[in-house]
Amino acid sequence: MIVESASLSTGDTDNSENTRQGSNRSEAEAGFVDSNTSSSVNLRGISWIDDQLERLEQTDDAQNVDSLYEPFEWISDADIDDLSDVVARFVSTVEKSASANVNSTDMEDVRKVVLKFRKLSTFFHHSQKGSNRLAKLQSDKKRPLEILNDCPTRWNSTFTMLQRFMELQVTLQRFFFYLETPVGKGEFDDRAMKNLTLPTSEQWLTIQCLVVLLAPFSVASDQLGAESHPTLVSLYFVIASLKAVLRNDNMFADLIKTVQTESYAHEVHAKMQSVRKSILALLEKRFDPSIENEILWISLLDPYTTNSKLYTTKQFEEAKDRLLVEMFDAKRAAVGASCEPQQPSFRES
Repeated sequence: MIVESASLSTGDTDNSENTRQGSNRSEAEAGFVDSNTSSSVNLRGISWIDDQLERLEQTDDAQNVDSLYEPFEWISDADIDDLSDVVARFVSTVEKSASANVNSTDMEDVRKVVLKFRKLSTFFHHSQKGSNRLAKLQSDKKRPLEILNDCPTRWNSTFTMLQRFMELQVTLQRFFFYLETPVGKGEFDDRAMKNLTLPTSEQWLTIQCLVVLLAPFSVASDQLGAESHPTLVSLYFVIASLKAVLRNDNMFADLIKTVQTESYAHEVHAKMQSVRKSILALLEKRFDPSIENEILWISLLDPYTTNSKLYTTKQFEEAKDRLLVEMFDAKRAAVGASCEPQQPSFRES
């Protein structure tokens, strides 16, 4: 939920009255989550959101798109708006209740940038003409790249979508230049094109920073997903690794250096630093640090983590001492049990 909030929350505000009413109904059905809501209601809300995401995903029949049809018509706009509004409110409430260190304004600004690229992705996903033209503009490549879609129910999909946009940045610029030519205007004269614009340099820098920020989460989810039976210990060390990476104040330094003379560089850098700190705060709030000592001494029993560099010297010594205490306690309990007189058992003849 933390990472995928960027792909789930659209930040749209120009909904009709019907859409707002639909959102209110959806919110009620979801058992809208706030800090005072019981955990059972929270779970119902999350379950409702997941069910709706699955339903919308199953209606996405992009493989059978006919270029004569209007893009976006397979999924109801009202459904998308309703669901996006519920998820956006849910994520915003979680952020506000999680920590005072979470800057919801900056998080929302970044979501709106992601929405910009998602709309482009949706267009190319549903428009065969657009996909064909994009491929022709890559005639210098042996295998033209396609735009990738993100999906709320698939891990890392926002990350991979933005990565692909970065690879196709020059091609996408050429596509929009083509649209301004007489031939391009004749080829793409449908109304769906009127809402599409080329991302600004500021927006491109934002998603470049976001890809850097999401990359560790992609590695973490791939690592856990590759395990047949992931343990709590392995999860702990993955979370610890993410926290260590997110504490790096220089995470975006290399990217910012390339555009440091641009007027927008400082603003984007400050905003992405705020988002980095917000995600770190959410991680630290979400995973209870009080169980850390329990996990650390247990992890010494796992040969894969015994010599992990993620231990600090203090943590390793404390975990080792705790392990010895637990071993002696277990031994005393076993000896005590063996010394207790056994109660005779009687069987019916």
